[in-house]
Amino acid sequence: MRRKGGLRHAKDRPDSGMQTEIYLVPADVSFQNVQYREVDVPSVANGVYAPFNGVGHDPHPATLTVDGVVAGLGSKANAIDNIYSGDPGTSSPFAPGSITFNIPYEFKVGSGAFKRFATVPQLSSLAADQITLASSKAGASVTCHVADPTSTP
Repeated sequence: MRRKGGLRHAKDRPDSGMQTEIYLVPADVSFQNVQYREVDVPSVANGVYAPFNGVGHDPHPATLTVDGVVAGLGSKANAIDNIYSGDPGTSSPFAPGSITFNIPYEFKVGSGAFKRFATVPQLSSLAADQITLASSKAGASVTCHVADPTSTP
């Protein structure tokens, strides 16, 4: 994935995120006829994100296709992915913690059945310093601080 635009964050809240462009690799192979999707999985969350523990990633995942190959990056998906910790709604001070989704990816060609081909971790965290926030997925990442101004991608 490659980050697209800025970050998503609300001032003085323990949230962080971003939008990404999605690429299937290797870059020297065309996935033009492939359909793929993320599978819904529950989160593993602790600290400030504990209210989200066991919450699903996406109960209605879309089946995606690719628009074509981008040299050096791979086959570009026809969608944008939103990576976001969520705001647990807790009061400060915020306890360091994280929320992780280990998201299975499945593909199919034509009318065939979906088959699993990868598991992609999505992680958001509040560091032990209780200030630094980070979100990452498939090589794309964003970092900010709790007190940073509100921002939307």
